Amino acid sequence: IESINPMLSFFTGDLADDFTKSKHPNYAVQQPEDHEIYYNLTNHYDRSSKLFETAGNHDEYGVYSFNSQGHHYQRFHKESENSFYLKVVNYTLRDNRRVHFFIMNPFKYPSAHAPLLFWPLPLKKFLNLIEDAIDSIPQDDRIVFLNHYPVNLFLCLQKSKKGRNFKEIARKVADFAISGHNHPKFPVFQHQGRNLLEVVGSDLVTHKRMNLFTFDNDRFVYHYLNYSKKPKFLFVTNPVPTEQLTEGQIFNELKTPIR
Repeated sequence: IESINPMLSFFTGDLADDFTKSKHPNYAVQQPEDHEIYYNLTNHYDRSSKLFETAGNHDEYGVYSFNSQGHHYQRFHKESENSFYLKVVNYTLRDNRRVHFFIMNPFKYPSAHAPLLFWPLPLKKFLNLIEDAIDSIPQDDRIVFLNHYPVNLFLCLQKSKKGRNFKEIARKVADFAISGHNHPKFPVFQHQGRNLLEVVGSDLVTHKRMNLFTFDNDRFVYHYLNYSKKPKFLFVTNPVPTEQLTEGQIFNELKTPIR
């Protein structure tokens, strides 16, 4: 991260392992030492403007309540409950376009142990916070959803005050979604409807991959690299790779959207 020096950095969960041993079958429970190792490595980064994190299911195994002593993600972040559910990071690009990053944690308490926390079941309160934030954003601005879980894994039993579940909100308003959870060897590109491109990123621990996205002349391009090889970095931003094109994506110098 320091060698690339990105404008913003995001970790989309599973910051700690929270397993009692390395071999399976295994029991998932909060391990304070795991969280302390992670935060000792990262506490010199500015979490108010440079580094942003979401919790993963590993970080939330077996938490009794949001403010309980066993909620180690919260112990280090010290957020309000509302800002834990949703933070919006607003950023202005070089062309003066605005991008709004929705940093989301769709958890409820008490939380389950593995494997029952594999699927998120978002609360109505969580959905309403998203709807309220969307209402304050100009229509031409870009919105990027970031959370640990891919959109297709959400159990959409609750609806917001506007009558939409999480999948409907994401597919309606977000331009891009970035998640993790599945730990694929390479990033997986999923098209949610006509306009939403979701990327399920590869992970640092198992596959030694960092993932980087660029905005260049209103083109979003998602890249990945193997950080263990320490290559020189060159990121191609035009043309946009075919698998990353959506109906709303710019793909040529004339900035003409696909029809």
